[in-house]
Amino acid sequence: MREETRNRIAAAVILIVIACLPFVTELPKSEGIDEDEVHYHYVKTVTEAQSLFEAHERMDGKYYNERFPQKDAVFTYMEDTFTSAGIELALSTIFTEADNGLVYKEPFQHYLREGYYRTSESSDQNYYDAVKNTILNPGLSVISLDDFEFRRDGGNVILETKHASVLYYNSEKDSGGHFERYGYPPEDKLTVRFTFKEGEDGNLKVQDYSVKSGRS
Repeated sequence: MREETRNRIAAAVILIVIACLPFVTELPKSEGIDEDEVHYHYVKTVTEAQSLFEAHERMDGKYYNERFPQKDAVFTYMEDTFTSAGIELALSTIFTEADNGLVYKEPFQHYLREGYYRTSESSDQNYYDAVKNTILNPGLSVISLDDFEFRRDGGNVILETKHASVLYYNSEKDSGGHFERYGYPPEDKLTVRFTFKEGEDGNLKVQDYSVKSGRS
């Protein structure tokens, strides 16, 4: 084969490789991840977490969750969907330990004192402020799968979105009703990251998470 022919063939191969690079680099980062399955686990965990701020009771001037008076009760409830580290993170953002067990942290105490057990609608507005940067944010469960990016990091699967739009109500068309009363903004931009630890059986458990509201 003449040198000129070999050079032309080599040049052609290089051009083909270069032409194919965009398709290679544009392969989804989530290749090998069942996005529907991960998103299902995400929605399941944020929905499950809502129970951590329910069944309010009061003792010695502090509010607590009657269903989860002790840490052991929280671990039993969440151990199928959260790792120990994930449960501890949820505990640390919602509860604090008192002499008699777990009580809610501020600003949850503030909301319950000033809003939940009072008739003042202005006090009710403390609710969204209390939950907006926690796993209790009600907007988490309505973020669509398409808003998330998925990737692997070692034995973990990461689900992440930045500034995902969550529309609670249209302030130009309606008053907001229940949403406005409880301090929901018409729209929020949520930055969310969940890290799932994948077990040998393929089961996913929340290892770590962060939630950041776009509302100051």
